[in-house]
Amino acid sequence: TPLGLLRIRTNDPLAPQLDLPVYGASSNLSLEVTPADLELRLPMVAGGSTVERAITVRNGGKWPRTIHGIFVIDATTPAVELVDPPDWPDPPDWPLQLAAGDAPVTFHVRVTNGLVAPLEAHARILLLTDDPGAPELVLNLHADLPLHEIELLPGCRPVLEVDPVDFGTLLP
Repeated sequence: TPLGLLRIRTNDPLAPQLDLPVYGASSNLSLEVTPADLELRLPMVAGGSTVERAITVRNGGKWPRTIHGIFVIDATTPAVELVDPPDWPDPPDWPLQLAAGDAPVTFHVRVTNGLVAPLEAHARILLLTDDPGAPELVLNLHADLPLHEIELLPGCRPVLEVDPVDFGTLLP
């Protein structure tokens, strides 16, 4: 859809007026995504753990916007997945239309660690949109389970005990 018309008036008797459609796109981003990046700390107990976080998308612009899809890309583990909001139809209706000023839409990302071992996961969440300011919105995701936070049983932590070793006498 043209943004407007550029009208040129001339002294040409065959074409005294020429209207040219004007197309353009704003570099201002209308879709607002929060959080901008996801940093997750996984609690760990025997049998694994799961952390789920919300990603909220709001149309703060003046025009309707469309989200064509949301995807997990470049994941270092299959433990990273998107979860559709509970009030969505199954399968979700794509593309998703967001009118200007509408209530935000929330997606969920889930990271699961089913092993009793340290996990570090990296992924990117990609939103494909028709927003001329950012047709591809990318969020970075990092999830980790530091070794010192592992609990094999609730309240129990691994301890490394080393027997003393005699290295002999130290000479000056």
